[in-house]
Amino acid sequence: MLTAGKVTEAELIEEIGAPTDIRRLAPALGSERTSAKEQIPVAVIDQKFLDQLRAAGLFVSSSYPSFHVCPDAVRVGKPLTTRGNSIPGYEISWEGVALDAPTVVLYTSENRWIVVAQEYSPTAGPGDFIDIWDTPDEAVKDILDLFLGDGTRMAKKAERELAMDERIRLSKRKRQ
Repeated sequence: MLTAGKVTEAELIEEIGAPTDIRRLAPALGSERTSAKEQIPVAVIDQKFLDQLRAAGLFVSSSYPSFHVCPDAVRVGKPLTTRGNSIPGYEISWEGVALDAPTVVLYTSENRWIVVAQEYSPTAGPGDFIDIWDTPDEAVKDILDLFLGDGTRMAKKAERELAMDERIRLSKRKRQ
């Protein structure tokens, strides 16, 4: 079983035997559902922790449905109007809110708190991470640090975005 804290892709590969993406994380955490009758209960995120994220100026989405691979998870992002770590030129909209950085997914399973930032699929790419925490306070601090604290992790995601923009620009140039 994985331990709390930041988890490397190598640790996840060792745990579940293959490169990972968010859909493959649930079995590694012991929350695989074998049948509709044998579902492992999953805690819903307490509103006070979501309110802490909102009070810091972050966007918190509606909860995912209970049948989703990450039941009752929420997506958290930094709106354009909130100061903090962002990626120049990056803009997406989630539930009508303009965001200037990739979002993370927050959910809980088996009394663990999981923060997932994965833009690449099927394996983790530059700047992607899966952090597993023992308490919701640790997960909230992790998210606040990503968007409003130390910019190191967001800088890794920005490097990926810039590299992708360069590949697109070169591809367009070749077609002309």
